[in-house]
Amino acid sequence: MTLKELISQFQWSELEVRLPYLYPEQGKDLDGFKDAYSQLMSLHPVDSDMTIILTPTKEDWEETEYAHVNARYTIPKDEEQKVMTYSLMLTPWTKWLGMEVSEEAFAYYGKLDTLVHILWEMTFVGYKEESVTEFEEELMQQKLEYEEMTEEDKSESSLYSRLVKSCPDGKQIVTGKEKEAFEKFIGISNIEEVPSKEEYEKACHRMEELIHLVNNDTPESDPNFQELDRVSGIIIKYEEVHYPIPELTLRQRGFTGTVDWNDSDGLFYGQVKGIEPDLVSYEGKTLEDLEKDFKEALELYLEGKDKAKNHLREL
Repeated sequence: MTLKELISQFQWSELEVRLPYLYPEQGKDLDGFKDAYSQLMSLHPVDSDMTIILTPTKEDWEETEYAHVNARYTIPKDEEQKVMTYSLMLTPWTKWLGMEVSEEAFAYYGKLDTLVHILWEMTFVGYKEESVTEFEEELMQQKLEYEEMTEEDKSESSLYSRLVKSCPDGKQIVTGKEKEAFEKFIGISNIEEVPSKEEYEKACHRMEELIHLVNNDTPESDPNFQELDRVSGIIIKYEEVHYPIPELTLRQRGFTGTVDWNDSDGLFYGQVKGIEPDLVSYEGKTLEDLEKDFKEALELYLEGKDKAKNHLREL
């Protein structure tokens, strides 16, 4: 069944109920989704040799799973195409409509929820098909500007700063849907083979050796610098799939905490919201350590407040 055929089986009123349930934060944008759905009903599909797939993903720190939407070849031509998945972010809606939707998605989510997840993905850059073209043109312009920059300017560019997050071990993790679009326009394929576990472990071991040979003063032409860059790429590719960095939200007893990264100290840190600034802070080398320190710091603060109240009552 193609996406166009799937859409023809449902009225907007059915999606209007499910969309806020699956994506609560999108409830205020229902009019935009409705307009997009109306456009999809009237567009004519373009034949495609791709199948839309939905991969259920659940992290240990998340209460619910989410659906990752991408595509693969319906009839792979070689072994590489069998395992590769493709980003659909900049795909025109008419091409989406001509794609088959995987039976596995229907079996897992049901047809209605499958359609809701796909609609959410399709409208990431806007509620009109023209939004895809406009976003593509914007990226192309930023790509041209990016290519003309010095290395220093690249690291400070508005687009680059939105895509890159500083992480431990001097690595840079580029995340999110913008990553896929950005990589496409700077000449990096969206479809990359994930390194094996053996390759990953070898790269980690080699990085431990190289970080003692490379520092901020090492020129990019240095062989050790270049090798470090290569093994870092292997580690990044593997960890993006197997150990993705979470968008962590710290919560405890009605309080929430911020999450920031201190590049100079190599530590995550944060403060509890709603409490006097700097009164309750926490840190950790890993996100797990950060969350543990957050909870301990908050409990210590609340325990102190309770003791103070009891003391006042006794007086």
